[in-house]
Amino acid sequence: MKRIGKPLAWAAVAGTVLIVFVLYQVKNNTRALDRRVGQLERRLEAVRSDVAILEAEWSNVTQPEWIDRLSRKYLGLRPTRPRQYVTSEQLPPLRKARR
Repeated sequence: MKRIGKPLAWAAVAGTVLIVFVLYQVKNNTRALDRRVGQLERRLEAVRSDVAILEAEWSNVTQPEWIDRLSRKYLGLRPTRPRQYVTSEQLPPLRKARR
């Protein structure tokens, strides 16, 4: 029985060392992943904040009054007047394209 006890003890020590090493690796990997998750969560929150700001700006710049003011100021556009509308009969006939 003495002969089996010594190798078994060494195997138990080696197994314990192996388990400790594996647990240490798992712990380090878990910490690294936890840091990465934290980084991604902060980045996601920043992106969500940016999206909220862009949505607010979009709702502002798509207001008809805003568009009307800019189109008058920069493009010289004015609202259409009733006399500018024509019927299809008043349009000139289409010419055939030359080839």
